[in-house]
Amino acid sequence: MIRRALARAVCGLALAAACAAPASAQDTDRSLEDLAQQKLNPLAQEISLVANVSFGFGFGPRHDVQPSLTFQPVIPLPSGGYLFIERTEAMTIIDVNTGKSVGKTNLEATVTNTNLEAAREVARQLRLRDIGGIIVIDFIDMLLEKNKSQVETAMKEALAVDKTRSQVFEIGPLGLMQVTRKRVSGGLVESFSETCPTCEGRGILVNYEA
Repeated sequence: MIRRALARAVCGLALAAACAAPASAQDTDRSLEDLAQQKLNPLAQEISLVANVSFGFGFGPRHDVQPSLTFQPVIPLPSGGYLFIERTEAMTIIDVNTGKSVGKTNLEATVTNTNLEAAREVARQLRLRDIGGIIVIDFIDMLLEKNKSQVETAMKEALAVDKTRSQVFEIGPLGLMQVTRKRVSGGLVESFSETCPTCEGRGILVNYEA
């Protein structure tokens, strides 16, 4: 049990170290060792670094993963749109917004393109954050059924590379897609964070004098 927990923690630390885009591989090793000492001491001596080993996260080049965004609710999309990720006790809710992606001529094409970007990024964020359980994605409304099918296909293809079992359901009449993903851990955010003692996790402070 200890070694399994240690292995998961090391993977998280390795991701954080790799995402930092240091100047050299030696800097990555030192970053990982420093993180291990901080987070896993006294188990850090169990870790040995092996040269030229890929951790297999599959998120693309180092600069493609921004560690600061891993713990943020808002994720920008290439076209100017963005995702808003909200974790609740029962499920994870992801809202897709056009943001600055307003298009110039064809609104349906702009919406579809943003939704396609969102589908691929959602699948990436589910893997990166290790989110499991029920995920509800509120895509931007599309008029044509073929465009909805295109987004559904993009989501299935993006999740096909995920080793964790998942299931994608069709987009409903309200523009909502449901995805289920096997829960294998508490999630990356939960593993490297703790509930705020001031607001107790609510994200707000009640002002009784207002």
